[in-house]
Amino acid sequence: MKSIFVLIIWLYTSCTLATTEVIAFQTDRFASATIDSTGGSVRLENVGTVDFPKNAFESATTVSIKATASAEIPQIFEIAAILFGPVTVFTNAVKIGTGLQPPNSDSIKTRIFIPEALRKEIASGARLEIFAGIEQGGANEIPFTSFDRIDSSYNEKTSELEFELFGGAFAKTELTEGEYQAILVIAAIKKN
Repeated sequence: MKSIFVLIIWLYTSCTLATTEVIAFQTDRFASATIDSTGGSVRLENVGTVDFPKNAFESATTVSIKATASAEIPQIFEIAAILFGPVTVFTNAVKIGTGLQPPNSDSIKTRIFIPEALRKEIASGARLEIFAGIEQGGANEIPFTSFDRIDSSYNEKTSELEFELFGGAFAKTELTEGEYQAILVIAAIKKN
C-alpha cells in the first residue's frame, strides 16, 4: 500500500513540476459556419482553420471553432504531459464543435495558429505538438478523457501547426458542453 501511495505522490509531483502554462489566446473567441455535404471551412482569425471534406456531413451542420480557457483541460492534459518531460502548454484550448453529430471523415485538414509566446520555445530547441482529447472507457467502464498526440508539421511561413484531424476525436464528454467537439491542446515539448 505504501508503494502505491508513493507512486501517486511521485506522479503528481512529476506532472506538476513538468508543466509551465502560458496564456496564448484571448479567451472565449468564437466563429461558426454552416457546412453541408459539399464540404467547407470554418476559420477563427489568429486561432485556426478547419477544412471539412465533401461528405463529412450528410446535411447542413453548424460547425464552430472556439478558443477557450478552462481550468479542467490543462489539469487533465498534465497527465499526458508527464510522458513527454518538461512541457510548455497553453492554458487555453481550441474546441471544434459539430453539434449533434460527429463528422464522417478521418481527414479533416486543420491548421492552428501558434502565438509568439509559444513560437519562442522553438528557438530554445523545443518541438511543437498538438494533442486531442480522446474519450476512453468501454460500455461497462467510467468514461474519461485523455490526450493523444496527433502527427503534425509546423509551417514557419504561416506560424501554424498543420495536421489531419480524425472523426474519432469528436466526442460528447464532460468537457464538451453537450455537443460533439474535438478538444485540442498545443504544447512545446522541451528536449531532455
